Amino acid sequence: MYGDLMGIMKRINQETLFERNWNRFKGFASENKVEKISESVFSRKDNPPYLAIQIDVNQKLWKPIQQIQADLETIEHRHKFYHPLYFHITVKHIGWDNGYDRERIKESVLTSLEKFEPFNINLKGLNIFPACVFVQVFNKNGSIHKIHESLCGGLRKFCDMQIIEGSNYIPHVAILSFDSDTNQIFLEAIEKYRCYEIGEFFVRRVHMVEAFSFRNVGCYKKIFSVDLKGKI
Repeated sequence: MYGDLMGIMKRINQETLFERNWNRFKGFASENKVEKISESVFSRKDNPPYLAIQIDVNQKLWKPIQQIQADLETIEHRHKFYHPLYFHITVKHIGWDNGYDRERIKESVLTSLEKFEPFNINLKGLNIFPACVFVQVFNKNGSIHKIHESLCGGLRKFCDMQIIEGSNYIPHVAILSFDSDTNQIFLEAIEKYRCYEIGEFFVRRVHMVEAFSFRNVGCYKKIFSVDLKGKI
């Protein structure tokens, strides 16, 4: 699974991958087949923390994302709109913490990231998964996919979420989770932002976090951070 990722990225550009995702899932919104967060296992308050490796979205891009959220909220306010403190890009899911050795995970992450330089990310356009609306993440030199692949290799023995690894990995920033009925009007509101330019930022640091997805604010906290070049 891991070895074929970069080959796929070379053969199919990022725009094509996002367009395929849009065509695959847009019917979920127009036909009201979305997965509601309140009915999801992720909303249960008795869940253990969910562990992941992620990148924070630079604060300078919070306002344009919130403006999009505000527009969508006028169509349907009952969805779960995420606070900007939550805006992030997951580069590796680890899974529910049912006794993971966090020190071993930390050592593995440090080893996986030590060769990587800081890199640039561009946020552009909205897209959907069955459970959420997200901002598309573009990276010209492929660093985010290379980091993902390196983490997959190092953390494979620790992780539960291999279904969204390798060629199934689509970097994104979730801005809302569905929690109400949807229709063609809401889909058209999303589609208006399909090519909307949000902005760029430079990634210098990656974090391991524990998430409590039932919370609206303070839904995750950082366990440790790694400056690219492998420094704590």
